[in-house]
Amino acid sequence: MTQGKNNCVLKLQVTGIGNGDDGSAAKITGTGVQATFAAGVIEQDPNDSPFWYATVKEVEILVGGSSKTAQVYPLPTDPPSAIQGFSRLFRFDSTVVQPSPSGTAVTVTLKATFHLDKFVWVYMGHMWVPVKVDEEDFGMELPVSPIVFNVGLTNATQVDVSGAPPGWQNMNDPGSEYYWSTVSQEMASAASSLLSQAGYAGLGGSLHTKSDLVVVGQGDPLTKLTRQSTVAFNSSHGTTSGVSDKDAEPSNWVNWADINTTSGSMVIAATRDLKNRFVFLYSCLCGVGSGPKSAFHHGSSDANVAIFGFNDNVMSTLKAGDRSQFVPYNNANGALIMVDKLTLHVEKLLGELSGGVIALTALNRANFDFPPRAFSHGNNGINYMRVLNMQRSGDPDATLHTIYRASSEGNEDWVQFDDWGLVKKAFAQFPEGMLQ
Repeated sequence: MTQGKNNCVLKLQVTGIGNGDDGSAAKITGTGVQATFAAGVIEQDPNDSPFWYATVKEVEILVGGSSKTAQVYPLPTDPPSAIQGFSRLFRFDSTVVQPSPSGTAVTVTLKATFHLDKFVWVYMGHMWVPVKVDEEDFGMELPVSPIVFNVGLTNATQVDVSGAPPGWQNMNDPGSEYYWSTVSQEMASAASSLLSQAGYAGLGGSLHTKSDLVVVGQGDPLTKLTRQSTVAFNSSHGTTSGVSDKDAEPSNWVNWADINTTSGSMVIAATRDLKNRFVFLYSCLCGVGSGPKSAFHHGSSDANVAIFGFNDNVMSTLKAGDRSQFVPYNNANGALIMVDKLTLHVEKLLGELSGGVIALTALNRANFDFPPRAFSHGNNGINYMRVLNMQRSGDPDATLHTIYRASSEGNEDWVQFDDWGLVKKAFAQFPEGMLQ
């Protein structure tokens, strides 16, 4: 935006986000959405008499009207100066925007106040000197309206794992409330609730079965819904090929290549499919084999992207607060005694993340308080379970909610605005392109 005032030409510039109506970088997802905001004087002629001399007085960023406002110039650490142009990197948390499955338009406004001093040239002492005769402030606003997507997808299996691992001891039926299908539904429902609390809209309803997610008859099935979400939670069987309801029905599974495609980079482009920044896979064999590992470790170099999962068959129950290497699943009479559900781990992990805790810390806390389990060995009628920590791939600093802040962004270089905005102190006097 360029505007003339008196004999000065003033400019505001926003890069990194754009308007949804013109298709320019319209879609943004997740926390840590960043843009560069610039304000400056690009033209004035001090040879005129009178002439006006303009400087930047104050610059604010407004997200969602005036509900979230950050003054990015001057900062408390800025020395007083008559600056004529600068740009600053500013990041904001998009989950402050009311979520919608179809995306929500939000107005991000660059608001600047310029101070203009009026001078006349006066011949004094055998030389011409400028003498100030007037002054005024002049305000400009440049709004942009990107489309924000904060969409959570949760789905769960409806069938039970069949067959026992080698070495399994006979035991009584634990009861349907502990079957994988029951606990899986509970986990997905808990995930859906926590994602909603964290500012994510449910996609087409709060819970989906795997059969809802696939497009049948297109070779390796592509997902109908996964590519419309920014966070995905899956609790299903999982195989070396992908995640599924039933191994025998390939039309009811999504392969690892599809998961790999729909998770990862946050590159902004108007035409791109939305990509998942967080993927939670509560299914077996998430990280076993070359295919799963490729998907599981995708995004390791992408900022604010993390994938969580297990590298073995995870049990639907656990023993809360017990980090012993082995714990009995049943007693010598065959009755189930490990009765805490994996839902507790889901609630702890997503609860921490929804509160703004980084991925690495949130997962460590969940694994410590509610250690998941896998089968270890059987002896004298008792089945023993070993600790099976959930694993994480990707950015350890990634956040599900509140402003994303990487470990490299120390307090001395950045200024925080509550839990939704972050501005880089350093700026360029005349950023590239500013004078054009």
